[in-house]
Amino acid sequence: MARLPVPREYILATLKYIDNRLMQIPHCNLVVHSGHKRIRIKDPCHEYAVDSLNGKRYMKYLYERRKLTEIRKSLTDFWKKNYKERICTGNVSVNSDVDLKVRDLSEKMDECNNPYENNELLYHNGIQFRSRIEMCIAETLDQLGLEYVYEPEIMLSYKRLSPDFIVKVPVFGCCIILEYMGLLDDNTYVESAKNKIGIYMKNGFFPGTNLIILGGNKNSAPSFDAIYNSIVTSLANLCAIYVRVRD
Repeated sequence: MARLPVPREYILATLKYIDNRLMQIPHCNLVVHSGHKRIRIKDPCHEYAVDSLNGKRYMKYLYERRKLTEIRKSLTDFWKKNYKERICTGNVSVNSDVDLKVRDLSEKMDECNNPYENNELLYHNGIQFRSRIEMCIAETLDQLGLEYVYEPEIMLSYKRLSPDFIVKVPVFGCCIILEYMGLLDDNTYVESAKNKIGIYMKNGFFPGTNLIILGGNKNSAPSFDAIYNSIVTSLANLCAIYVRVRD
């Protein structure tokens, strides 16, 4: 299966978002004096101990800038590989007035995660996953520069749910719920999955846009390319809702 290119509208809109954000956050660097780490602010020039209140605040900016710069390079590489025209973000706009029932789940996410015991020794970026497929999904999200939370607990329709992934899409101010349903040959599991999907849809999450459902059973699972293409298709459909590119 061939991999779909990352949508040009998504790349342009995200690059514009990143550039605007980079202009808003301060330039910071880590320095060491007498064996102690300090964070140096470029403008106005000042230094703080990294464990001080201001130091912790600026450390967040430092990590954010590094992450955004990394994503920017990744998206620029995607563009050079798939599109011949030069990158121009000046004619790109994002419609922030889209009427979705739920745009962002950040306020609904609980700090505690799925309480069910996990005995699998599967780790990626310090996160313990319950299956190889879920670990592959996380790797794919990283390749696409998408930030995610694994197995958070959320409240929807007065029900406590734990999606496999909540994928943050800050350029649109929304998120994507991604579920891997790997026991679709089990009738009890299927009934529970149907109820869960029903709650998502009642709260404005729909397959193909801001809800991705990957299916499997004891003998089969989606391929890397199928996972990748499902995520890219969701991004393309969100772009059709949010992004306008003036020619």
